[in-house]
Amino acid sequence: MLEETLIKNSLIVSIIISFLVGFFYVKKHWDTDTSILDNLLSSIGIMVFSIVISIFASLIIVCGVIGIYSLFVDHNEVEKHYVYPVSINREKDVEGEFILGSGSVESVNYYYFYYETIYGYKLSKIESNNTYIVETNKRKPQIVEVVKSYNQNSFLKLSDSKEPLRVIIYVPKNTIIKNFSLK
Repeated sequence: MLEETLIKNSLIVSIIISFLVGFFYVKKHWDTDTSILDNLLSSIGIMVFSIVISIFASLIIVCGVIGIYSLFVDHNEVEKHYVYPVSINREKDVEGEFILGSGSVESVNYYYFYYETIYGYKLSKIESNNTYIVETNKRKPQIVEVVKSYNQNSFLKLSDSKEPLRVIIYVPKNTIIKNFSLK
């Protein structure tokens, strides 16, 4: 939304500045003793170089402004409904890659759950790294994503975050089996 507009506008401004830099370079450094082709090639090279540098600089400036501004703008953490699970279980997945006798193996913990669709029950999974479980009888079992929502009355209109800050699974009381054993 706003980020895309700022980036597009900064690219347009940087291209205009690059052509101006190239024009003034040509005007100042045009050598009447050399061929027109040599003068044009050096002018085009300077224009391309100035375009690349100004685009890079403008992107850094825009990203810096958006990053700094997003730190100070008012925002709330908002729960967005994900699904109503019917059942849930935690499992560990093992994934790996091997090529010519070398490779790696990784294990990731997931919460697997079924939820109801119009076609029947569907199996899905979410990583357990940033997932929290809350036992409560005050709400229906559900999975929600907590996202950052920005105040839209501010100077810059930032879009809400797409990646969740965390995932919360609400389950009925006494769902979690507490097991303590020391060996």
